[in-house]
Amino acid sequence: MKEREAIRMFDHIRPETLAETDLGREESNSSASGSPAEAPKGRVFSWKPLLALAAALAIVAVSVLTATAPRSALGLAGPEYPPGTSYNDSKEYQDLDEGFLMNLGQFAFSSTAQVFGREDSEKNLAYSPLSLFYALALASEGAQGATRAELLAALKMPDGELMGRESAKLFQNLYTDNEIGKLLLANSLWLQEGVDFDQAFLDRAAREYYAHSFGVDFGDSATAKQISRWVSQHTGGKLGNDPKAFEPDPAQVMSLINTVYFYDQWTDEFDRQKTKEDVFNLAAGGTVKVPFMNKTTMASFAQVAGCSVTSLGLKNRQQMLLILPDVGVSPRDILSAPDRLEQVLTSLGPDSLGQRWGDVILSLPKFKFTNELNLKEVLKEMGVKEAFNQTADFSGLAKIKPLFISAIQQNLSMSIDEKGCEAAAYTEIRFCGSAPPEETFVMKLDRPFIFAITGGAGDAPLFIGVVNNP
Repeated sequence: MKEREAIRMFDHIRPETLAETDLGREESNSSASGSPAEAPKGRVFSWKPLLALAAALAIVAVSVLTATAPRSALGLAGPEYPPGTSYNDSKEYQDLDEGFLMNLGQFAFSSTAQVFGREDSEKNLAYSPLSLFYALALASEGAQGATRAELLAALKMPDGELMGRESAKLFQNLYTDNEIGKLLLANSLWLQEGVDFDQAFLDRAAREYYAHSFGVDFGDSATAKQISRWVSQHTGGKLGNDPKAFEPDPAQVMSLINTVYFYDQWTDEFDRQKTKEDVFNLAAGGTVKVPFMNKTTMASFAQVAGCSVTSLGLKNRQQMLLILPDVGVSPRDILSAPDRLEQVLTSLGPDSLGQRWGDVILSLPKFKFTNELNLKEVLKEMGVKEAFNQTADFSGLAKIKPLFISAIQQNLSMSIDEKGCEAAAYTEIRFCGSAPPEETFVMKLDRPFIFAITGGAGDAPLFIGVVNNP
């Protein structure tokens, strides 16, 4: 009964969460459907560029309606998810603070520039700023002092309280799960059993970041399988299927994970009969033949900052931007420059002077790929340093010392075809530290003592001796 009593301490948790604490039980994720209606006038374009950014760079984040408690994991807290609505029904949007949205955009542009400026310019690559944002924002809620200040500065968020409130509203605005498509976000905290994690932190994580909390034993090999299963469930089975990727560090006490899943159909699907093999020119020289989807459509377009831009509409009121650099300009030239990237990604907005409208003859190669990103050095370049040191202050999360971030990893899957677009991502932040001792034991070997070396021979020691005079 102790577990159930602990859960009742969270008055915002839906009753179904109690069932999730039963060991060995798995709940199937079924939900009502939902679709965005028009956002309040004057607000729709305040957050839509972020969705364009999400689609263009696979920046779509995902979560499921209800989190499933992994086998042998103790469910400690769970959020009340936004209600689902059918595709044909309207959805009520909440007004978002303009300063918060502007800062979120700046974080997206600056972090994207860091990621693409460091990576190999000749390989397929995608990154989710929104997924990293939610993971870092949640981590910052447990930070104090200089550690928190550095995280908020990297997030471009001067007001942590405002960030939490607006992150919850953004989650609700973005969340979509209906018969046409999905844009789902999920957060989870995997907490070492025996460590006294701060209840206020878990409470706020569930309320403002929709985070589920699970108590696990990182010393148990089954934990990696539990996390792997959870990530796979929350990314449509596209990612997280190898438990080896989640094997814990020896001193790990917490793993914070944001998952990402997106699927939507084109407003005007491509005709499969018009898909033809054609030549694609490689950056390093040479060519390959791949299937190209083809159609002519009425659409907006722009030529700005050394590239051409158009978009494909998606049925849940989002869009995928398509950006073709001019001859002599590489994708990296655009992606690694925050100001230039912002100019390109907002070139089809309502206030853009260079936007035009007409027939767009589009020829687009089908693609499907996955990639992995180590974001630790990216965050260091953005000013996050103290969080990676053993002197980090995460006392708002737990009182143990040391407690610091040991790794930040993001994996992503992206594909498009004639019917639509699918993307999945997860960001994992690992925390290492030392568990608090249950008692104190002093042993000072200041008199003759015995030593023995054992192992591999049953109870028989390999070596045994006595030290009378060291």
